[in-house]
Amino acid sequence: MILVIGAGSGKKENLTLDAYSTIKNANNIVLKTEKMPIAALLEDEGISYSTLDALYEQAEDFDDLNKRIKAHLSGLTDPVYVVHGSALDDTSVRLLDDVKIIPGVSVSDCMLAFLNASSDAKSYTTTEILDGVLPSPHTDSIITCIDSSLLASEVKCILTEIFGDEYPVNFYTEDFNGVQSKQDIMLYELDM
Repeated sequence: MILVIGAGSGKKENLTLDAYSTIKNANNIVLKTEKMPIAALLEDEGISYSTLDALYEQAEDFDDLNKRIKAHLSGLTDPVYVVHGSALDDTSVRLLDDVKIIPGVSVSDCMLAFLNASSDAKSYTTTEILDGVLPSPHTDSIITCIDSSLLASEVKCILTEIFGDEYPVNFYTEDFNGVQSKQDIMLYELDM
């Protein structure tokens, strides 16, 4: 079985007690990437872990990456797979067989709280947007997993058809330490 832990935003304060306790007592921790705030926490606590960063470099796209992650984790003994966010919205987790999930605080929840925004917003991943699952202009939308200029450009082109170039966007980010920030931009600036 693969135990999946949603690390929330990755800051210690946003880990659930169950997630934190499980991580402290685990023997085979695998981080999806070292580029998550939880990596610094694990190092501070003296907890050893491995990462899947090499798989990112080998993969052609996110579908390929997720298949490689599944194959890698399936070959390990009792892995504790730690992902950013809630774990319930991570595309690699959706492919895994025989899993137990300890969900975390979603990145969307952290963002909504930081922006003091409505919880009525509908959340989409970049993968969903690229697959044609499109937001409505009549409701607030959250687009997650925009992690490169290329993806930002592709998402921008699709959303421009719905909202227009001059649509105001709150661009939310968390750095590797979990520090949150927001920048007000126009949709046409998304990939800049």
